[in-house]
Amino acid sequence: MLTRNSKLILCAMGLMLGLGSIVGYFLAKWDIQSNGFSSSTNAIAATASDSKPKQIDLKPAPIPPRSELELKYRTCTNSQINSKALARFDDKKLNDLVFKVCSENS
Repeated sequence: MLTRNSKLILCAMGLMLGLGSIVGYFLAKWDIQSNGFSSSTNAIAATASDSKPKQIDLKPAPIPPRSELELKYRTCTNSQINSKALARFDDKKLNDLVFKVCSENS
């Protein structure tokens, strides 16, 4: 059981911790505001040296000719695989395969 003195000590500690956290919150808020940080809506701003925005082309890059894809695949794998084995892939799948093989081997 808690004695009367221990209850008073626990109450005093609770008040100190509560008051300290409230005061600490406002001190931290005041410190952040005094350092010149603005509100979160204006926190991130993009600046550029030129005033024109850059145009981004959202079209996918064209797939290279099939002969070039087969050559890249042979070069990256360092093998002499025949065209019959690569014929089962369409151009897009072969392009993805070449990208994957060449990026892993480099």
